[in-house]
Amino acid sequence: MIVAIFLMSWVISGCKQGTNENTTLKSTKQKVVQPAKKQKTSSETANSKITSNVSTTTPKNQFSQLFMANNKTGFASTGQKIFSRNQDKWVEVTPHKASEGQNEFLTLYAFNEKLVWTADRANLYKSTDGGKTWNSSLVPKLRKDGKADISSFSFISSTTGWMLVHRGNGLGHSPFDIYQTRNQGTSWDLVYHVGDDTTKGIPDTKDPKSIIFIDENHGFLTGYGNDPHEVIFYKTNDGGRTWNQLNIPLPKLDADDLISYSEPQFFDQSNALLTVTIEGMKKYTTLIYYSRDQGNHWKLLTKLDGMGEVTFLNNKIGWANVKYSINNDASVLYQTKDGGKTWKKIALLTYTLQNLRFTSTQVGWGINVKSAQIMKSNDGGKTWSLFSETSKTQKKESAIIQLTDAKGDKFPVTISSVPIYEKYLNDQPDKKLEIDRSSASYLNLKSLDGSFYNILKFNCGNTLCSSLLIKISADKKIISSIELGYGILIDMKQSPNQENVVFHFGVNEGNVVMRNNIIPIDLKDMNLMQPKSEKHSKEFIEKATWPITEYKWISNNNVLIQTADIQNADYDSLLNWYKSSKRTKKITVIFKED
Repeated sequence: MIVAIFLMSWVISGCKQGTNENTTLKSTKQKVVQPAKKQKTSSETANSKITSNVSTTTPKNQFSQLFMANNKTGFASTGQKIFSRNQDKWVEVTPHKASEGQNEFLTLYAFNEKLVWTADRANLYKSTDGGKTWNSSLVPKLRKDGKADISSFSFISSTTGWMLVHRGNGLGHSPFDIYQTRNQGTSWDLVYHVGDDTTKGIPDTKDPKSIIFIDENHGFLTGYGNDPHEVIFYKTNDGGRTWNQLNIPLPKLDADDLISYSEPQFFDQSNALLTVTIEGMKKYTTLIYYSRDQGNHWKLLTKLDGMGEVTFLNNKIGWANVKYSINNDASVLYQTKDGGKTWKKIALLTYTLQNLRFTSTQVGWGINVKSAQIMKSNDGGKTWSLFSETSKTQKKESAIIQLTDAKGDKFPVTISSVPIYEKYLNDQPDKKLEIDRSSASYLNLKSLDGSFYNILKFNCGNTLCSSLLIKISADKKIISSIELGYGILIDMKQSPNQENVVFHFGVNEGNVVMRNNIIPIDLKDMNLMQPKSEKHSKEFIEKATWPITEYKWISNNNVLIQTADIQNADYDSLLNWYKSSKRTKKITVIFKED
């Protein structure tokens, strides 16, 4: 099941009346509405390193955008400043270059707790360390007056994403472009263009405000038409190159009703929910639709009185915060536990929440629309408290480790970029001593995407150490790691297609008996490969149990191992085997069927 990790932030300034942007599973959207300098139209733009602008702030910051990756980590924006959550406080991490133009509106998009995007009208800013440092690049293409409005981002992975860029509007026309990146924003390719020369596809009288993709092919556009009462809902099946309009079966509407669509919230590749709000002169209504066929067709699931935001934690549990009058900020918070079929009132609030988001069944977040302050709930939404305290300075990360690239050159990375190692250090009485005792070395593993690898050894006894495999992207900006286990690393072997590797570990007993295990790793996703046989997993992977005298890849998905041909793996049986003829047997460990 796809986990709902993206928050589509609602931007107050410049929104059409009645617009509601909701938590989604696949993207975040904000609007950018400031001028930019004229620049080249090439999609390849040079990157430059930008540090965070850390300055004194006060609790009176007016927040307009909020993203929470989990219960502890998140990002927020006031429009001119970007903040990250640090130890229960909001710390300013605005890119220094962006902060120079304080009238510029900064959109905010966070893929996870590390990879964050923001943009003004001239520049894109990307951080891979949670906002501590930023890389800047120019917006790929501007309109004739040298301006661009970046309305929305959507990423399906840390590398692949789309960007919706408007080139101005006037006289009922709103030309826009859609760009795609496959290299984390190093370059952007134009995949869809709408302008005066458009002869087919989406007419430039349509005004999309958000874009969301659920995989490399399927995505959605939502927004408005030329008529104040018109909304648009388009789908692509080819990565954004062509779009087809979707029709939602709406109830009979009055002439003065204003309609807005949220982005569809997908729980897997087929099942999704869509929120439609109707703002009438006499009544507000929120309609929730469902789709079981990847968003091609939608049916009404339920109706709520009032208008507001709907967010789901998973395909069963969700919340809706709705208000009944434009003249009253009071709202009602509902909860569903059956996928939106029925709703139970759980709280009456004197304010309305936007950017509503729950990171667990108990912990929820939102922005008080009236005060523009961040609110938090610790009891599933029943009660809320202020959570907008900001910090004067950002806590600096001083602890680093040295890694090695393919040329043998050392380079530093922060401890926080290797979370498993950081957790181990936090449990140690003398962190500095443990860092000094740890060591990282380059591993000669081949890579298809230019990434390279280090092994980090720590928690060492006389001969045994804990080990981590660390994967570093070619530009040294993205670091991922996985725990390998505890023991002596004997050797390693890569699969024929270079996508997987097996590490061979051993543990000595009495200087005579050696027990072994293998750790198979999927290098692309940095995951432990699980064999089809649970018995093989327990005996040869989870812990060092049997001697493994030889092993080899017999395909890209299967490993042949040679082990002791005896019945029991107790110490005496293994000792007798080592002193005897050491008869072996061969066992094929199957991870996937070829």
